[in-house]
Amino acid sequence: MMRNPEETIGKIIDKASTSFIAYVDDNGYPITKAMLKPR
Repeated sequence: MMRNPEETIGKIIDKASTSFIAYVDDNGYPITKAMLKPR
């Protein structure tokens, strides 16, 4: 269990070189977009 989720997630984001945003469109199809460094 994470002791401090906000700090843990922040550290993961700081170390990431890319991130992915995923969602389901109006027709029910999954859409994934890649992004460069999140911060």
